[in-house]
Amino acid sequence: MRFIDSLRSEILQKMETSNFGNLIHLIERSIGKSGAFGITHTTSLGLMASAHHAALDANSPTDVFETLMKSDALNSKHSMSDLMSMTYAEKSALWAYYGKAKMSTICAQLLLLHNSQNNKQNLFNGESTCQEVTNIINALVENGEYKLVDVVLNHAKERFNNLISNKIWISSERLFEFMKIMRHERWSEAENIANQISSLLPFESKLRFAEITIATGDYVAGLKLLSNTEENTILTASNRIQLMIVLSKILNLSAVSDQKFTSVNTFVLLNSALKIARTYHLSYYEAVIKMNLATLQLMIGMPNQALVLINEAMEQILAHGSCFDRGWAFTLNAQCLVATAPLDSKKRKLILQDAIEYLLKAKSYFQKIEAFSRIKSTTYFLSLIYNELGMKTKRNQFAFEYRQNNGENVIKSKIVTLF
Repeated sequence: MRFIDSLRSEILQKMETSNFGNLIHLIERSIGKSGAFGITHTTSLGLMASAHHAALDANSPTDVFETLMKSDALNSKHSMSDLMSMTYAEKSALWAYYGKAKMSTICAQLLLLHNSQNNKQNLFNGESTCQEVTNIINALVENGEYKLVDVVLNHAKERFNNLISNKIWISSERLFEFMKIMRHERWSEAENIANQISSLLPFESKLRFAEITIATGDYVAGLKLLSNTEENTILTASNRIQLMIVLSKILNLSAVSDQKFTSVNTFVLLNSALKIARTYHLSYYEAVIKMNLATLQLMIGMPNQALVLINEAMEQILAHGSCFDRGWAFTLNAQCLVATAPLDSKKRKLILQDAIEYLLKAKSYFQKIEAFSRIKSTTYFLSLIYNELGMKTKRNQFAFEYRQNNGENVIKSKIVTLF
């Protein structure tokens, strides 16, 4: 699961968790009345709310951002600095919602640039600014820049010390800590952090506990934890997709221990999630779901079909994905190449060499984010390929590295989880 998807703008989260029956009608009336009376501040707010609701209602992203442009025009014309910040924050949240992480980060940087005044008394330190600082933190986390994460987090702690803004950067800090601890495979500490964020982000807390059950192999507890989540919680499209992906992993791993067969329910869940992603224009989730489907197809002996899905998802993953997802994509691509390589020695040798290139790239990404178990599995796969190619020096190098990693910072569970 992507780190940046866990934290959107505060406005987005408040509206996501509420039930608005005739909201769009009320917003349209508000825009009309405030426009008639020349109340530009209310008109601009109404336009932002309209764009926001349209996004959650599966309207075209083109229409959503066109509405935000109208709000931008009003804000610039009347020099409404606070609403300019809110518009940038809304754009950043919506780009993240649609799966365009790079665009989300650009909007966050534009907000901070807009708010960078020489006179500190003129700085706008509202929730929107705090959210964009945490968006920068999230982007750094996903790219493995952990030292810079600490620097920006310290800035957020000093600059945003009021009660409301505290919740934003504290949530980001806790999720960052959870992610690092999970990759270092310290399960008990991860449980403590998942429990700590339950009051701030209840849904995220449940997903994090579910991730722990997957890592430790306690699938029954994971299913029990998530069984009534959709009925008892108001979820957005992105939340439902996250839930379906985690459930599909639990179902698959609990159905078979030998990884040769998989539950039909897993495919049904992922295809349902894919339909939701396409309906709501969530391009990154669409790519992630395809990668999960490709993983399942590879497991049941359908590498050619898996390779088709990987090629469809690869562009989105490389353009907007985290280091972890890029490493996953390269690893899965290499596995499919090896599985589809012909027995002819010359052709197979060329394909195996391509697979090595993908695995080396994947390994560099996993090393950057300290994903120790992924480093180990990638190293093991590399040693196998070098052995088949007869490259003994390289084989011994990676075999030695694998043995070194086996003694420290390695996977402790005997299960093979889906990425």
